[in-house]
Amino acid sequence: MEKQVKINESYDSLDKVLDFLKTESEYQCTKTWNNWEVPSGNKMEKCILVKKSGIYAIILRFLNTSTLKMMPVVTNHIVNGYYSKSRGIAPMLVRSLLSSKQETLMNENIEILKKIA
Repeated sequence: MEKQVKINESYDSLDKVLDFLKTESEYQCTKTWNNWEVPSGNKMEKCILVKKSGIYAIILRFLNTSTLKMMPVVTNHIVNGYYSKSRGIAPMLVRSLLSSKQETLMNENIEILKKIA
């Protein structure tokens, strides 16, 4: 469910995008290490975490100088570890509920990021 967003090249760093999001978004925005995804090269990278609740959020990271990758994540590592790997009715329901909320959060942030496109 990841998406890519083109942005203006003047916002060429995570710090600039983070400053913009802090003024425009109503959600908690922080710069953190990307613990959810390790890109090619097995090198940890920083990302922007846009957090709506204690359980779900989205991360933003650069693919290149003008493209951000948005990806939904579960911020609670215990919940993420259990529900992302488990099978059965309960984990499936939780994943289903979270995915609709994460999709809404992603769409809201795409609208915000269109201002710097």
